[in-house]
Amino acid sequence: MIEQQIESVLKNSLRKISKKNDISLQFLRIRMKLTEDFNSSYCTVFNDKEELDDIKWASILGLAYSFKSIIVDSITKNLLLLADKHGVDKEEINARYYAMNQKGDADILLYNGDTPIERLEINALI
Repeated sequence: MIEQQIESVLKNSLRKISKKNDISLQFLRIRMKLTEDFNSSYCTVFNDKEELDDIKWASILGLAYSFKSIIVDSITKNLLLLADKHGVDKEEINARYYAMNQKGDADILLYNGDTPIERLEINALI
């Protein structure tokens, strides 16, 4: 149930970010990465492979602070677990979500730096 709600939020945020930054949905990427101290995570907007700007979780999730914190903490914890599982340096592990179609249906890939590792379901991060 919560996964479906998060997927809906991600879908809407992809469309909003695409429109706001004048980036085609097919080229928009949002990278979720651990902070330097590995205590949290942050997001960066990409136009295909070009890194543009960091973006606040609130802009993506559009949720109350308390609920946003739960989601961000879960993503942070799961990125750390996925780094261990795949033997990837914590500084390099990241997940990227992007639109698969013009409706904004999101897909998520796990990366080691810029190298894709595997496709993820939303429940692997939340």
